[in-house]
Amino acid sequence: MYKLPINLHRNNFCKQLRYYLHNNINTIRQCNHMSNNKEQNALPNIYSVQFPTYKVVYQFSYVKHAIFLNKLKLNCTFLTGVFIPIIITIQLLGFMSTTDNILLTSFNCLATLSLHTISYFSNNVIGSIYYKEDKESVIISYVNYWGNRVDRETTVGDIILYSENNVEAPTRIYKKVHIVSCKDNLKLYTNYGKINTSIFPTLFQNIE
Repeated sequence: MYKLPINLHRNNFCKQLRYYLHNNINTIRQCNHMSNNKEQNALPNIYSVQFPTYKVVYQFSYVKHAIFLNKLKLNCTFLTGVFIPIIITIQLLGFMSTTDNILLTSFNCLATLSLHTISYFSNNVIGSIYYKEDKESVIISYVNYWGNRVDRETTVGDIILYSENNVEAPTRIYKKVHIVSCKDNLKLYTNYGKINTSIFPTLFQNIE
């Protein structure tokens, strides 16, 4: 008569044990994965080739994709600006109907607008950060809206994270960075870039 309750307790215990072990194994795997990512994203203590007196504290290897997309946006915008007057001239000369003109113009404008929208995450992307320890000087290299590289020299005190000012919290994809002497709001992809873990925390103390 007492075998059934004992069996039920035993089955419940086994289920709870399996659930506990399964969760712990998943937690360990996640921790190992995060640890491996941090090791892979670690940047050695090296000096910059372009700025020999500065150490490289951050590198974003995917910045070349941002350059390509922004340059494509620039070229497409330029071609659209040239193409529309040509289409209007052809229509005025009687070689094209109004309907065809509207269709071609709408297509070009829509394609250009789509590129401007898609490239939002590639605008003002920080590609490299260089740090000079003795003078607290920092050079932030980023790609502007049209795909050109900009090297902005500043100091540690002039670098502001939006989360520090409670103006706007950083997103999960990137962190928003502002330089006092720069009008552009920059994007910092810490999850996908390589970081010098010994120097980088002194620049951005509250970045996870």
